[in-house]
Amino acid sequence: MYQGSAAFITANDKSIQKHRVRGSIDNIPFTGSNILAGSMTITNQCSDNTDMKIGAVFVGKLTMTFLKNLSVTPTSWKGRKISIVFGLCINEESNTYEEFDVGQYYVSEANITADGVSIVAYDAMANFDQKLPTDFIASGYFGDIVRSVCSTCDVAFGMTDQECRALPNGSQLLGSYTPNDCTTYRDLLYWLSQTVGGFATINRLGKLVFRTYSGRSAAAVTIGPSKRVQGASFSDFETDFGSCVFENADGTSQRIGAMGVGATYFIGMNPFVQYGTPEARTLLRTNIFDVVYSLEFTPFKVELMSAPVFELGDVISFTGGIIDGTPKKGIVQSVTWQMNKGMILSGFGQNPAFQNVQSASEKSSSAARKSEQVSEIIYRDYVNLVPISVTSDPVKVVDIYFTTNKVTDVEMWHEIQLQTLRSSGSDQMTVQAVYTMDNIEIARKPIETFDDDAFHLLDLHYYTPVEEIGSHRWEVFLVASGGTAAIRSNDAIAVLKGQGISKADGWTGVIILEDDFDQPHYDYIAPEFTGEATVNLHENDNISAADLFVLPEMTMSVEGFGAVPNVTLYTPTKQIVTEDKEFNIVTEDGIYNIVGEIE
Repeated sequence: MYQGSAAFITANDKSIQKHRVRGSIDNIPFTGSNILAGSMTITNQCSDNTDMKIGAVFVGKLTMTFLKNLSVTPTSWKGRKISIVFGLCINEESNTYEEFDVGQYYVSEANITADGVSIVAYDAMANFDQKLPTDFIASGYFGDIVRSVCSTCDVAFGMTDQECRALPNGSQLLGSYTPNDCTTYRDLLYWLSQTVGGFATINRLGKLVFRTYSGRSAAAVTIGPSKRVQGASFSDFETDFGSCVFENADGTSQRIGAMGVGATYFIGMNPFVQYGTPEARTLLRTNIFDVVYSLEFTPFKVELMSAPVFELGDVISFTGGIIDGTPKKGIVQSVTWQMNKGMILSGFGQNPAFQNVQSASEKSSSAARKSEQVSEIIYRDYVNLVPISVTSDPVKVVDIYFTTNKVTDVEMWHEIQLQTLRSSGSDQMTVQAVYTMDNIEIARKPIETFDDDAFHLLDLHYYTPVEEIGSHRWEVFLVASGGTAAIRSNDAIAVLKGQGISKADGWTGVIILEDDFDQPHYDYIAPEFTGEATVNLHENDNISAADLFVLPEMTMSVEGFGAVPNVTLYTPTKQIVTEDKEFNIVTEDGIYNIVGEIE
């Protein structure tokens, strides 16, 4: 809400007001004298017209007619930027106006009429209606993701990092799960706005901002009956949500909150609350539920004689008049401002008694999304970028990462062109394929035999179930025998396909974790062993400081000692046998202590 000075607030409360409108079309200025009376209307909303919803990316709309007295170069109107500034007279004696920005819009349609040029323009939210790349992965903190989207779509972002982190889940690392129903950047912003428990909108300066709902917020302003010049209507109930149901990627759902206490809010399959451990997902979802749980507002509609000061998300307290007793608190979810007429504000909601089931559209959307995710076949391909030499040592020729979101089956097709070279004197050579899934070697190892030095095509096919949901890695190694084989760049081609595979490629990086710790100190170690051991020393054998004495289930290394190491064996060894007593082993007591003399 535009606050304004004390003089502005006083002037805006008057029943008779003096105001003006000015602006520009690109760099061409205009005033109210260039606008057809009653033709300028600005509308915007952050929820549908039937119920209170979190997650919204509505486009603000401007309609107006410019009179013929405005001198505009007769070229295309499409895409031209229209800026609107409103001024309210705060001192009639000095004719002083306090002005503020109303919004910035871009012409979408223009029609020449008898009165002038009638235009329809939209705010910058329409810029996000750009196709989202199929391999796009949104990952990072909320503010970083939105800033990247704004940069791509050429829209200014109007929030600081501190403001972003203050939003619910704003300080949590987020990642968009695939597949999902996002086809445009605006779809992505929809789910992001739901993740922070609010909505996205374009502010007065033409910048993207996110606002969160909070039923605990104090009212920004109190409106009495004297301001509601055209009357008002209020529902006899408050919105009341007791739980949220989140759809999971595997078709199951999770309920946060208590069933039977208030209405149930159906979130849908939000791609930003699917990744991570169950605890991490529950934390993200609980933060959303806390917002929904706080939504205790009265649906309303009021018409005001007011400057366009109210904004989406403003909390208003209504008192007096038809409101008997306790003031009613509403949240602005729809705004309409008409030049010379004032504002129409609305807040939406349904009776909690009728909100415990999904609507028909929600059911249809959910069923369609699940059906599409289950039936869609996703492909992952691979091609080698550098030449590969196949020798007797296994060499990797195919490496494919993929992520599954359900238990599924996958097929792998490989086409590898080899140039074989048999070893000297060999009539034939073989090439064997070794498959691994998640670093586990598969029993099937197909082998091909070649009896000439030439180019050959190696066709490999494999089919396997994938029982675990998550990231996986498919690798193929080749081993040559009786010769070698060369694979040129782009000659090792592979395709992996299956249902229930995420559309975005899996991450193929490496995370290295390190830790430092002090070397442990053992004051006393006295293991016990059972069994018998015989040491046989042969002629010309010498014992050195690095020799190992191997006893049953025990290996002892003698190293780092002086010329005559003293080794104590804590083991029930009863006898050490030597051939002639001349090979540097002397037993002191025949039981435990051995002295080795090194010359």
